[in-house]
Amino acid sequence: MSTTSSKPPRAAENALWQALEERRDLIRAIGPKFSERQHRYFRQAYAAGNLIAHLCGKMANYKKGHNDREYLEAMALLIKAGLPTWEHILIREREPWTDYVTDEARRGARQCIQDAIDYAHIGAR
Repeated sequence: MSTTSSKPPRAAENALWQALEERRDLIRAIGPKFSERQHRYFRQAYAAGNLIAHLCGKMANYKKGHNDREYLEAMALLIKAGLPTWEHILIREREPWTDYVTDEARRGARQCIQDAIDYAHIGAR
């Protein structure tokens, strides 16, 4: 899939989608459980042309201490395996989508990642 587009926001969406697809393939190759359901939602947002807005909205609303154990556990497994979460992908610097990610989404993604790291450490005891 080409990530080029005459419209910069769409090119950014294309590049982010490609990065999420590569992440999915990497996770599948290494073996941890992968949620196709979550990726299906990403695909729907991408098809509608609002992938960045969708992911930013999820992270802008993230609150410290999020108590969805299943979500944190899945993230913790990826982090322990050295694999990126979609939150890591979203907040990468110097990517075509970087300028479209809101400060609130970056804050929420960083907090979400930290919560998963904290969860991983608690679970390792």
